[in-house]
Amino acid sequence: MAESLKYRRVTPKEIAAAHKLEAEGYHPDEAASYDSLLYRQRHAGEFFLGAFDSDNRLVGFVTSTLADSPLVTEQSMREHNPRGKNLCIHSVCTAHDMQRKGVALTLLRQLIAELRRKNAEPREMGLPPVYERVTLIARPYLVPLYEKAGFRSLGKSSVAHGPDPWIDCILTL
Repeated sequence: MAESLKYRRVTPKEIAAAHKLEAEGYHPDEAASYDSLLYRQRHAGEFFLGAFDSDNRLVGFVTSTLADSPLVTEQSMREHNPRGKNLCIHSVCTAHDMQRKGVALTLLRQLIAELRRKNAEPREMGLPPVYERVTLIARPYLVPLYEKAGFRSLGKSSVAHGPDPWIDCILTL
């Protein structure tokens, strides 16, 4: 099913649809606000990847910002540092009718592949990579999904949002 979708950047006009998916997928104390999603699209739009069905309906997305911190922090969730070397994923959302069909995994793999492509040229020229790692926080039951995408679990995160604990996960590029 994920193969039949189109993957591209989420535009400002699609933030309302992204916010709806965010609100459906996260506890109210955890979900990003419309303004937070709009900020991420405007300032880190190259890291806001959406999955669209044949009717051009947004059925999933991943949104991220760059940071200096090697792990997701409260600050990295609020602001984008364009000179940061670490990509902090803040949301991976899939419409309820599209869950467990490979959409989230495909979004993650596409984003990671793009980062690796951007790192390839500097490395070939003997320069340091553009990006060092991808980091996120996950609910314990979602850690296997992120491990399929190549992430490694580090244990309980210091970030607290909502009623349940989060797990730090990283992927070195």
